[in-house]
Amino acid sequence: MEFDPSRHWEFDGFVLDQHVGQLQRAGQNLQIRPKALALLTYFLSNPGRVLDKSILMDAVWPEVTVSDDSLTQCVSELRRLLGPSASRVRTLPRRGYLFVSDGVETSETTTDTAAPDAVARPSVLVLPFVTYDPADRIADGLAEEISAGLGRFRQIFVVAHDSARALCDAQLDDFAVARTLSVRYVVSGSARRSGARLRVTARLVEVNSGTELWGDHFDSVDTEIFTLHDQVTQNILGAMVPRMETAEISRVCRKPPESLEAYDICLAAHAAIRRMTPDGNRLALALADQALALEPDYGLAAGLAAWAYTLRVAHGWYEDFGAEARRGIELAHLAITSGARAGDAAALATGGYALAFLDGSLEEGLAAIEEGIRINPGDARAYVFAGWVLGYLGRATEAISMFQTALKLSPRDPELFRLQAGMAFGHLLNGDMSSAIAAGRAALQHHPDFSPTHRALAAALALSGRTEEAKRVVAELLRLVPNLTVSKFGEQSLFRYSGQMDRILEGLRQAGLPP
Repeated sequence: MEFDPSRHWEFDGFVLDQHVGQLQRAGQNLQIRPKALALLTYFLSNPGRVLDKSILMDAVWPEVTVSDDSLTQCVSELRRLLGPSASRVRTLPRRGYLFVSDGVETSETTTDTAAPDAVARPSVLVLPFVTYDPADRIADGLAEEISAGLGRFRQIFVVAHDSARALCDAQLDDFAVARTLSVRYVVSGSARRSGARLRVTARLVEVNSGTELWGDHFDSVDTEIFTLHDQVTQNILGAMVPRMETAEISRVCRKPPESLEAYDICLAAHAAIRRMTPDGNRLALALADQALALEPDYGLAAGLAAWAYTLRVAHGWYEDFGAEARRGIELAHLAITSGARAGDAAALATGGYALAFLDGSLEEGLAAIEEGIRINPGDARAYVFAGWVLGYLGRATEAISMFQTALKLSPRDPELFRLQAGMAFGHLLNGDMSSAIAAGRAALQHHPDFSPTHRALAAALALSGRTEEAKRVVAELLRLVPNLTVSKFGEQSLFRYSGQMDRILEGLRQAGLPP
């Protein structure tokens, strides 16, 4: 099948852009095997035409001999994916298949430089990495690995690597390629070897403005090539994804509110959650509700709202504890169900954490988070959520390991304080007070108003005999959560399942938290 970057189809809520090689529904990328996608593309390219089996097999499996069963399975997969729209794919006995085209809209993709903003989620092109030694093959797979890693973040729309290479082979300059594919961001880089050492340089550029949002280099010793690819890819993704998220939030803040789509609204909700204030939290919930009104099955919006409810409970911002907890649990289930169906790791992780926190379903919530990690092992936030739930379960050493993985993935994350606060609790549970104090202090430097940090730090300081310091931390804690008491914390905190709650409560008593 020939590559035509201009083809674009819409039907029954589905969108297929051939230039990015991805099928969407309701703004979500769908999990679809390449052959099923190729079959759908061929159907859409030949609407209303009876297609003999041999024609379809030649189109989808060129130069490969396959049986009729391969085509039958591919058609079945496509029908399952289309759901209620499966009736569009009709079987004509002894004649072949026909795709019913009523209501299908076909258009060409614009190459206007403003086009990237027409795509709800950030669209990214990863260019082939440059190597300075033609005999050195180390750079060959880097772009493909980075594309695959970015593609696991369902909120990022990644141009298919083969499509990018096809246009690069046409010897267009980088920005001409980017604009042809209507992408918002470009990743480029190079690999240079010096003896046993390898230096990989990478940068992230916003296409419209030409602004370099991030650039860095990574050094590694010579090792097995696939291990090296994994190490470098992990470092690049961990540094780049938070910068892209921050740039997207800034972009949304510049847009008129009436122009925002569901994904944009979720970005604004996430920015409001980051404020860690009652007003910010209320705004996040209102925005998430707005996104869900546009897309009722949007797992990311449901997960963000459920997460916001966990913060309301944790910080005492709630107005009706029971009603808000129930609503958060309902949203958590929606996020998990939608996330599992769409392969959305972020929805699974946020929904799983909220379910654990609000419902006390720690094992069920952890299972959802772990599924999210399986789908996207590069999502640092999922490891942070897993670390907190493992801490609640008393599995402190495993929790610390999760936090360390998250830190390795995203060492410059804007939400580093959540990780460090969780680490403080993990060390506190393990009886390592000096490490708990160090982690707690680091968390306060990154965000002084995240009250869980004060709880862990105050207890660790008091149990280390540093009572006066602990009392100052408790005074700040009571400013943030005025009605907090030792008994209330003991009743509400999920660390009651850890087997170490007495240690935490004793530390808080010694620190001067009211009984």
